[in-house]
Amino acid sequence: MRTTITLDADVEKLIRREERAGRIFKDVVNSAIRRSLTMPVEKPAEYRAEFPNFELSLRAGVTIPNANALADALEDEALLARMALGR
Repeated sequence: MRTTITLDADVEKLIRREERAGRIFKDVVNSAIRRSLTMPVEKPAEYRAEFPNFELSLRAGVTIPNANALADALEDEALLARMALGR
């Protein structure tokens, strides 16, 4: 089959290097395409993010039922500290 393709500059340099080594343009291109298309396609590894797991009940008596109350208390404390600084 005859066809016209546009080669990127780096690909042309690679082919020219092979030609200087005594290989024929057509053979270089055909073997490169053949190798590329017959290589097994590897699936990318599935990415799984891992996050640390903290047991809230082990920290300062915080349990799931009172976690919101603790968050509210900490937020109130931070707000009062900012108000004391005049912000």
